[in-house]
Amino acid sequence: MISFPQVDKLPELSLSEIQQYLESGLFRGIGKKTAQTLVNYFGYDTLLVLDAHPERLESIPGFGESRIAKITKAWSESKVNPTRGIIAQLLGVGTSLRLTLKICEHYGHTTALQLKSDPYKLIDDIEGIGFKTADELAISLGMSVASDARYSKGLLHVLKSALSEGNCFLPESDLLGRAVSLLERPHHTPDYKSLNTILGQLVEEQTLVYGEVANSVYTRAAYRAELSVALKIQTLINRPTYPTEHLEHWLADFEAPSYRELSRLTTEQTSALLMAVKHPISILTGGPGRGKTYVLQALVQWLTFRGANIALAAPTGKAANRMKEATGMEASTIHRLLQWQGLGQNFYYNEDNPLTIDWLIVDEFSMVDIFLFNSLLKALPTKTQILLVGDSDQLPSVGPGMVLRDLLSAEIVPTTRLQTIHRQRKDSPIIYAASEVNFGTVPPLDKFNQAESWMDVGECAMLEASSPEMTAKSIVSLVASMKKENVNLNQNVIVLAPQKEGAAGVNNLNKLLQPIFNPQKPNLPEVVVGSVVYRVGDRVIQLKNRYDTLPPVMNGETGQVVAVDEKKEMVKISWEGGAIVDYYPGFFDQIMHSFCITCHKSQGSEFQYVIFPLLMANYRMLTRQLLYTTMTRAQGTFIAVGQPEALKIAVETDKPAKRFTGLMALLISPIDELTKTFSRLSQAKAVAATPATVTVASRLQSRQLTATPGQMTTIGTIALQMYEEKYGHRPSKQLEQVGKFKFKTYHYEISAVELIDSAIDLVMREGSHRED
Repeated sequence: MISFPQVDKLPELSLSEIQQYLESGLFRGIGKKTAQTLVNYFGYDTLLVLDAHPERLESIPGFGESRIAKITKAWSESKVNPTRGIIAQLLGVGTSLRLTLKICEHYGHTTALQLKSDPYKLIDDIEGIGFKTADELAISLGMSVASDARYSKGLLHVLKSALSEGNCFLPESDLLGRAVSLLERPHHTPDYKSLNTILGQLVEEQTLVYGEVANSVYTRAAYRAELSVALKIQTLINRPTYPTEHLEHWLADFEAPSYRELSRLTTEQTSALLMAVKHPISILTGGPGRGKTYVLQALVQWLTFRGANIALAAPTGKAANRMKEATGMEASTIHRLLQWQGLGQNFYYNEDNPLTIDWLIVDEFSMVDIFLFNSLLKALPTKTQILLVGDSDQLPSVGPGMVLRDLLSAEIVPTTRLQTIHRQRKDSPIIYAASEVNFGTVPPLDKFNQAESWMDVGECAMLEASSPEMTAKSIVSLVASMKKENVNLNQNVIVLAPQKEGAAGVNNLNKLLQPIFNPQKPNLPEVVVGSVVYRVGDRVIQLKNRYDTLPPVMNGETGQVVAVDEKKEMVKISWEGGAIVDYYPGFFDQIMHSFCITCHKSQGSEFQYVIFPLLMANYRMLTRQLLYTTMTRAQGTFIAVGQPEALKIAVETDKPAKRFTGLMALLISPIDELTKTFSRLSQAKAVAATPATVTVASRLQSRQLTATPGQMTTIGTIALQMYEEKYGHRPSKQLEQVGKFKFKTYHYEISAVELIDSAIDLVMREGSHRED
């Protein structure tokens, strides 16, 4: 049972916490400057003066009667504000002031109600709060460590965490084992029997679902996504095939002498074209240099000749740009194709509003996760033909699932595997070296010992270094040497590391490389976040999907810092997908420098020069698949730095990524069984909750009104004044996406919509009068 202890007095606060408390917005009339002045003057006695000796305010130089009256009124009014009591109560159970203010700002006067009903909701609602923090808060407020509610939240959190690891489900035993570890306390260890009972209840109410794979436990959303994809794929492959005579005639002309400069299609590539055109859905797979791009070029030419409406898409901006360069036709990210709606948190194109296209070609498909593929399939009309292009030997998607591998393993989707390398070894040594790695052969790398000698070796080389520390030093020297030769580092060079920690890990290498990639410049602003410094020109990467921007910023997307504001601690980033986003404290854990990134994060990107620390210290992570993926990111030169014996270990360790997915099992299940299961899930679908709050922006949108930024500010000011006069407190303040920008706005209860409408009508009416 969650309950708040009755606490009227604040615990002892530091001077910075007193100032933070006063400027929190709880006290109307006390802003940042006033709070700072009060604390500077009265120190630790500030709150005592405001509460018991307000006459002492007269001693502050420059404080006139009206200002003092405003402050004392604000303090007096705050005593009846429920939020003030909640702050004292949260602080009283040991919650930090920073977290307390964050919670109270988000929920406003409903904070106590929200925390009593479900303190774990903070994990989803407030950025930066994880299970551990929410759990500590729940227990401090009286929740029993052995309560059903706590066990239930623990099980759900474990499954959500598994999704972030790339799994679609967890075996029941794994789920229970992880839950025990998560919920364990110094004097409490959950027992499997109790957890198993709670798991059964969650399955019974269909919050969780058992899948086709034995003992597999899914979140409802993940199971629906796999089931939906399997159904749509089976529906596609059961559709009639298309005639290929027109293509065969066109290919005959294509191969004619007048088209000789284009006539490089092999028998293997011609078969790929015919298969793509014949079947409603097909897959084209193969490693680099096998001619996938040339097949795409020919297919796009044919479809254009036929007047087909084509959409080209890829998971990342860089991959989409390469697709455009290769085919000469516009290509976009999948999110941009489906038009992500930041405000509504969904795609504009979906099963109720499908795209109007005849053909869809998706490149770099190995990067597409199960949720994105499901959204893509749902947005396609039944007539659309689909070609999925990708290299199945690459590492799997960052998000849940191994969609390409599962589709290939099921062997139900028509597939062409391009095997022949069409480039000469002397022209493309990396392609041959990567192919050798794939077959378990250690590739011949040109060895050298001095970083400055990098131009004297081949395009596939190894700079030998004896330790992680020497490897890091050699990488820095190598990059510095490239810079001396006028190599554009930001455009052409990437360091890919197997792991984040260690002397030759991502975090340390980024620190060492920043002064070379983007050195400090005198008198230019910087934002310091812990030990990391951000400055204009820095290359950065997003570390988690961020759907609250327009367009969304995806995990692994790269960008560049275009502005910083030291006072506001703001870093503005322009992302490759088109979003321009401001990052403030609380959001910096979503980004990091990308002079060096992990091999997994590099998928979909290509650089002229790829540098790879290769060390025995990373032997647990070194696999054939990791090395192959890393090598194939290099367009021109691949340089491993480290120990030759580590190269041998990586090539010999054949460990394809293992994830818990059920798509393959669903793909080979009878379609009538899938249909019944999907129908049963859909019938039990929970009714979407009506939004509990309304904002000025959302209300204007629902009324189909357009207001200028100035009008919106005025509406917001009037609505806030009317609300405070009626209710005696402010509404909650939460992040909201408005257009391309995201900032904190007041979220009013639905019952206060009339106040917002009154403010809107007043301001919009005055605006129309001015126009008259």
